[in-house]
Amino acid sequence: NVEFLQNQWSDELLLASQCHPDLVARARAIGYPVRMYHTASAGMDNAVPDPQAEFIGGGITVGLTGACLVYTLGHRDIYLFGYDSSHAAGASHAYAQAMNAGDEMVRCAVENQVFDCSLAMAGQAHEFKRVSDMLARWGCALHVYGEGLLPTMWRIWQRERTQRVLTAVYDLGLCAPDFSFSPFLAAAE
Repeated sequence: NVEFLQNQWSDELLLASQCHPDLVARARAIGYPVRMYHTASAGMDNAVPDPQAEFIGGGITVGLTGACLVYTLGHRDIYLFGYDSSHAAGASHAYAQAMNAGDEMVRCAVENQVFDCSLAMAGQAHEFKRVSDMLARWGCALHVYGEGLLPTMWRIWQRERTQRVLTAVYDLGLCAPDFSFSPFLAAAE
């Protein structure tokens, strides 16, 4: 990640304690005040023996941890841009990241849309519901903008909060030969 840190563009840089020391050195050389935090990942309590240390949860990606970090800093209205969790026009990120070029890819389908994603992106989209529900219970309002897998899922979750959504499936491969489709439709309606 050192290559991404070229210029100072904010007042402070928040870095996870497991970041490579070269990244911390680059940040300080550029002039950033650096604040360290510890992720709540397996084994971190042993790696950071300080009993006063606080750990930031969130999950498997910097995006999920970032949302929890922003909450911990006191923000209760969080606006998320760029959390698409999928590739667009063959690109994995808004800027080139050669280190992600060989990531294993999966296809995710949501509401008749298919999204190409790395395994980490698909995992982030899957875990986002758990993290966003947790933050909501703690009084945080998340707002997700954009297109892609995660914003599509977000819109579905928001719709489901206000509507009772039912799905009926008529599987011809599983139905008995004498099963009538018309009564099924009437019951589904």
